[in-house]
Amino acid sequence: MTYWRVTKYNPIYRNEKGWYMRDEWTSISDVGTYYDGVEFTMGEYLKVEEAYVNSVVLIMQELGVNSLRIAYAGKWNYRGKRHALEKLGAEKLYKSIKSGIQISIVDIPLLTKLVLREIVWVKLEHEKMFVHFGDDYYMYFGFVGSLVRADKQITNSGLFIDKNFISPYLDVEE
Repeated sequence: MTYWRVTKYNPIYRNEKGWYMRDEWTSISDVGTYYDGVEFTMGEYLKVEEAYVNSVVLIMQELGVNSLRIAYAGKWNYRGKRHALEKLGAEKLYKSIKSGIQISIVDIPLLTKLVLREIVWVKLEHEKMFVHFGDDYYMYFGFVGSLVRADKQITNSGLFIDKNFISPYLDVEE
């Protein structure tokens, strides 16, 4: 299996131990915060979020995967997230999320947004691939095969691929 960590963090800002040394946003809740004197806007957030969403779909498409199984699901308080769910039109999907169900590639973009916006947390699996989401806007993939097209498109979107980076959320039995 091949492993990737996909991230918005430019590797030139990592020290020799791999720690990211630049102060940057790590969550949608950081919208409105200033970094290096520049306000982090919702527009910038949405641009990066879309690149992450497209990464999952691109990898699924290149591997010929039409759905992913939720291997693990966790949800935050519905009442506290209701407005965000309504804004996304995601209440139905949110209520259906539980371990063991299949999520179609059609619903993967919305599910990915729910994860990135810290409304749910899931581990997604298929025999050809997995997707794990980490804290601070890290995304981990494992896959069987080659991803030449996805590699190029993800990189062109402004994201970075750390190759051979194994997910810290990978269970021993996986």
